[in-house]
Amino acid sequence: MVLNLLSLALTIGLAGHQLAAAGADFASAATVGAGTLALSFIALVPITVTLGALSLALAGLATSAKEAQNYLTPLLLVVLVAALVAAVPDTRANLVLDLVPITGSVLALKESLQAHHLPWFHLALSTAASIALAAVVVSWAARLLESERFCYPGLVRAGWGRFRRWGVPPAIPSGMEVMAVYAIAVGGMTYGGGLFIDAATPLVIAGPLVLFILLPPLVHCWLGNYCASEVLQLRLPPAGDALRALIAIPFAILTSSAIGSLQPEMPSDLASGTEDILANLHRLGVVVEVLCAALLPALCEEVLCRGTLLSGLRASVGNTGGVLVTAFLFATLHLSPYRFLPQFVLGIALALLTIRARSLVPGMLLHGGHNAGILLLAGGGALSQLPGMALVTELPPLAALGIGLMGLSLALGVPGSRRLDAPPQAAS
Repeated sequence: MVLNLLSLALTIGLAGHQLAAAGADFASAATVGAGTLALSFIALVPITVTLGALSLALAGLATSAKEAQNYLTPLLLVVLVAALVAAVPDTRANLVLDLVPITGSVLALKESLQAHHLPWFHLALSTAASIALAAVVVSWAARLLESERFCYPGLVRAGWGRFRRWGVPPAIPSGMEVMAVYAIAVGGMTYGGGLFIDAATPLVIAGPLVLFILLPPLVHCWLGNYCASEVLQLRLPPAGDALRALIAIPFAILTSSAIGSLQPEMPSDLASGTEDILANLHRLGVVVEVLCAALLPALCEEVLCRGTLLSGLRASVGNTGGVLVTAFLFATLHLSPYRFLPQFVLGIALALLTIRARSLVPGMLLHGGHNAGILLLAGGGALSQLPGMALVTELPPLAALGIGLMGLSLALGVPGSRRLDAPPQAAS
């Protein structure tokens, strides 16, 4: 962390000296004040700790510089996407975005450097969120540094999956292994989504989901010679857990809608592309609309996030860390700061439900029902005309949020539910 900060300071100093020699004016920067710059430094420390620990762990697991670069490049992309939110016009710090790691701190610092007063509340909240993330990441990195796989990679790497030559294969992949699968999925969606831009509207949505979200975890499970029922949780659930998922659907919809109401509206230039695709789907009928925009995303995202990703992360950081990190990565997968917090809360509920049921099916039911409800409510269809819906939509956002969270808690933890299983153990 210290080396990162020193190198950053040296880079800024050298760049500033060169720009000043070229005639650039830095008079406005001097008016910020030493106090604000000190606060900026304090706010950036937990982010630097997080990225330093994560980078060290990722690079340490690599056996070559090229392999380390393959691990670290997706991390850089995630950080850049989160930081570039500050460049979106009219985007300011608020209660919701403060909780988004990196994004909240960048927006709070942007306002600190531009305004005549310090946004103390936003700085404190975003820094607290960054400290919480740092605690999870550093705890995982510390456990990893003590593992046999990290200390003696040449001894324990006897091949992988179907290519293993000797040694007992692990039952569950490690956290770093499933993170690589997630990185492949994000990279595919980021750079390969444009391959379907000129296709029919259903294929514009279904193509990237199946090719880049569903296919990587399935191929990884097969190549790794893992049991699909253990890693992907592809098994039938108890009837009670399926019923629990159905009961939780309206509360999940209410929670996401309330969080959306508390957030600033998405800029029109960012929302226009999604709205055009949904409008084209709507013209094809409600069945195609729900299938492509609600059910298929639920199926593909659950296999990746609550299947491969949750299994590996639970084995590396335990139940609590696995649930939180999986929810964070699930929210990040949608590549939108305006959808981050609703998806993060939904991701926690889905992870808890999957661990309790030991099956992806209840999570798919809850995820698909949530997506369909949000979609139909936004479209002003028959769902919005049901008795009592007007009362729900007119609730104050904070009241709706409280009811939604309470309902989710009761639905996921009704009497008679089993305790969460112990996290699976991956081979060291």
